[in-house]
Amino acid sequence: MTTFLEPRDYEEYLAPTERPPVHLLRILAAVKMRTRFVETTPISNKQVSLFDSQ
Repeated sequence: MTTFLEPRDYEEYLAPTERPPVHLLRILAAVKMRTRFVETTPISNKQVSLFDSQ
Protein backbone atom coordinates (compact mmCIF):
# COMPACT_ATOMS: atom_id res chain seq x y z
CA MET A 1 0.00 0.00 0.00
CA THR A 2 1.24 3.44 -0.82
CA THR A 3 2.07 5.61 2.16
CA PHE A 4 2.25 9.38 2.01
CA LEU A 5 4.22 11.06 4.77
CA GLU A 6 5.10 14.61 5.59
CA PRO A 7 8.88 15.12 5.41
CA ARG A 8 8.89 15.88 9.14
CA ASP A 9 7.60 12.32 9.80
CA TYR A 10 10.20 10.36 7.78
CA GLU A 11 12.58 9.67 10.64
CA GLU A 12 9.86 8.51 13.03
CA TYR A 13 8.19 6.32 10.38
CA LEU A 14 11.47 4.58 9.46
CA ALA A 15 12.73 4.12 13.03
CA PRO A 16 12.56 0.53 14.36
CA THR A 17 9.84 0.21 17.00
CA GLU A 18 7.77 -2.47 18.68
CA ARG A 19 4.53 -0.80 17.62
CA PRO A 20 3.87 0.76 14.21
CA PRO A 21 3.45 4.55 14.28
CA VAL A 22 -0.24 4.48 13.33
CA HIS A 23 -0.67 8.06 14.54
CA LEU A 24 1.18 9.09 11.37
CA LEU A 25 -1.57 7.62 9.17
CA ARG A 26 -3.76 10.50 8.08
CA ILE A 27 -5.89 11.41 5.09
CA LEU A 28 -3.87 13.36 2.53
CA ALA A 29 -5.79 16.23 0.98
CA ALA A 30 -6.20 15.87 -2.79
CA VAL A 31 -4.72 19.34 -3.35
CA LYS A 32 -1.44 18.10 -1.82
CA MET A 33 -1.12 15.15 -4.24
CA ARG A 34 0.95 15.58 -7.39
CA THR A 35 1.83 13.20 -10.18
CA ARG A 36 5.01 13.08 -12.19
CA PHE A 37 5.72 11.04 -15.32
CA VAL A 38 8.81 8.94 -14.70
CA GLU A 39 9.40 6.78 -17.77
CA THR A 40 7.77 4.79 -20.52
CA THR A 41 8.18 1.05 -20.85
CA PRO A 42 6.57 -1.18 -23.46
CA ILE A 43 3.86 -3.44 -22.10
CA SER A 44 3.73 -7.04 -23.24
CA ASN A 45 1.34 -9.90 -22.62
CA LYS A 46 4.23 -12.36 -22.49
CA GLN A 47 4.45 -14.11 -19.15
CA VAL A 48 7.90 -14.55 -17.70
CA SER A 49 8.94 -17.09 -15.11
CA LEU A 50 11.93 -16.90 -12.81
CA PHE A 51 13.04 -20.19 -14.33
CA ASP A 52 12.79 -19.20 -18.00
CA SER A 53 16.10 -19.16 -19.83
CA GLN A 54 16.99 -15.78 -21.21
